[in-house]
Amino acid sequence: MSKPGKGLSLEQAADLLVVDYGQMLQRKTWTLGAALALLNGYNPESPRDWLLVIIENNHHAARRNQIVRMKQQLLDDFTTPGLGEAEALTIRQAPRHWIEWAIANNYKIPAMLLAWSGEEPAEPEAQPNQPRTWLPIEPKRPQGYGLEAYRLLQRLHAEGAPRPTAADVLAAWRKEPPPGFTVTARSFTYPGNGKQPLVTVYSDALSKWLSRHIEDNN
Repeated sequence: MSKPGKGLSLEQAADLLVVDYGQMLQRKTWTLGAALALLNGYNPESPRDWLLVIIENNHHAARRNQIVRMKQQLLDDFTTPGLGEAEALTIRQAPRHWIEWAIANNYKIPAMLLAWSGEEPAEPEAQPNQPRTWLPIEPKRPQGYGLEAYRLLQRLHAEGAPRPTAADVLAAWRKEPPPGFTVTARSFTYPGNGKQPLVTVYSDALSKWLSRHIEDNN
């Protein structure tokens, strides 16, 4: 294993691993790999070999097996079957999404990150589009939350609502959540299967689903 750097002591290298949470939270998105580092208190821009050297010496460090477990859970929750790990680590989500995920999964994340995230300005809610003609597209093979989402699209269309956004769907589900759903302003959790009993979906993923299942007729 390579040393933390020529002329650098272990303590100096540890100092370089301190995360500037203010700067990190100004970014609109984190990759899955960066989120893994940040949620464990590491600077994701530090050289990989430094992380390996510091991991058992830095008082901010989680145990190695905890990091491995978190990495696997992140990969399981935010990837689709068949996606390679290297490709999966480039998946991007808003910082608050990663933090909410860690809290929901009972991970003890750095207190400084929680403090900064509390000061982070709330992301503006997506504004509804102007009324226009649209049609719901029935999923060919409804899976996961697809059937509930399609039923809601049918109801909104019948009511003459404007083309719904992810924010609209989440707002409707917060008022009347489908059975087993837990809904927040930016995400929802629904019953999965035996391997993954609960699945969390964030607003950007829901937006992509809606774009595939709404047809514009204007």
